[in-house]
Amino acid sequence: MMYGEPTTLTGMLLSQRVTRNWTGYFGIHRGWDKWESPIDKISYLAGAKWENYYRTTSVGFLINMGTDAYDNTLGPRRTANRMNYSLVFSHQLSPNLHYVLQHDLGIDQNAAYELDANYNVKPLDGTWYSISQYVYLQLTETLAFGCRAEWFKDENHSRILKPTGPIRAPYQTITGEDYVELTLGFNWKPTPCITLRPEVRWDWVNGRETVNTIPPGSTVSGPFNGNTKNNQFTIGTDLVITF
Repeated sequence: MMYGEPTTLTGMLLSQRVTRNWTGYFGIHRGWDKWESPIDKISYLAGAKWENYYRTTSVGFLINMGTDAYDNTLGPRRTANRMNYSLVFSHQLSPNLHYVLQHDLGIDQNAAYELDANYNVKPLDGTWYSISQYVYLQLTETLAFGCRAEWFKDENHSRILKPTGPIRAPYQTITGEDYVELTLGFNWKPTPCITLRPEVRWDWVNGRETVNTIPPGSTVSGPFNGNTKNNQFTIGTDLVITF
């Protein structure tokens, strides 16, 4: 959710129920995670959702397209074409057991790069995709247990381990593009507008970085624990208040 989708959009989203089972969506916004920028252009959202008669099964698809502005590793802030979509399947397995499957894919124009043997820069499109699965077990009216498993593929490293430093030299070599996480937790709703969500989470990455510094060839094993490990355990909680 942090790297594959925007966390906030400033704009407008319209929905229209076409039939008893189908709903359509259309919207406009000013770009990913921005309130306002002089170089932003309008981006567009479009999609549809199908639900069965009993509202126990649904499939939704939403695509985002437009020209977005973001910081450029190769130079100053710029704009480029960006597209991403989400496909979500939801099914009520039993009165107390709910399952959700989500697939995301995104493409960023010229958001990554590679260096040839002469250290010349070759722009690359950033591409990422993921599969996320969620299972929720309702234990009581106010308490639910949840499990989440995610796999995220960051081709050309445009979303997470972005190359940094001088591009005129082989500053970084990054290998591995797969990110996996497993989370177990609870959702407790003492009131309809308050949700407390404690969780324990395990992350794993299959790659590492080799950073050519002084001394040369320093190896960084993944993005965790100060760039020294390719896995980590975390314990956390958050409190959600709706109004």
